Amino acid sequence: MIKFFLKLLGYNKASKKPVAATPIKPIPPPPKPPEESETPWMDIAKHELGISEIMGSKNNPRILEYHDATSLKADDDETPWCASFVSWVLRNSGYTDTNSAGAAKYLNYGVKLTYPKYGCIVIYKRTGGNHVHFYDHEDAQRIYGIGGNQDNEVNIKGYQKSNVLGYVWPIKKQQKQGT
Repeated sequence: MIKFFLKLLGYNKASKKPVAATPIKPIPPPPKPPEESETPWMDIAKHELGISEIMGSKNNPRILEYHDATSLKADDDETPWCASFVSWVLRNSGYTDTNSAGAAKYLNYGVKLTYPKYGCIVIYKRTGGNHVHFYDHEDAQRIYGIGGNQDNEVNIKGYQKSNVLGYVWPIKKQQKQGT
């Protein structure tokens, strides 16, 4: 046992002197959040905060615009619209999108990330269907993001980290997917 600790401490048996230990590489600091100019879609998403469904037979025309950004082209504001919102925001900021109203389609889009960063797209599993929104911040249990159809409106809402399916970074229209 003593030999183990001497070796661990770098003791050289032949010279009976400690050997210089190999320096431990420091853990790099977490990446800095991108500058606002690097996430133009977030400015657009923030501008939409407060857009909400109209109860009853009327529909919010802005939500119908979100739906027009997908191949579904739903004609009411009751149809789930979180992915339609993300597609509309990306398209209006010069980025590609999935052209789908399905949140899980974003798992096969953009640049995959291991960890979230400000502005990335977060995809969640959720009862009744998946969910997608733009990452804003987090706490110990939840990730908060700007998204559509979060309690029937565009707002910042938190979802459990345990339900995250993936994180992706948007790609510009001229940028090649996956790079």
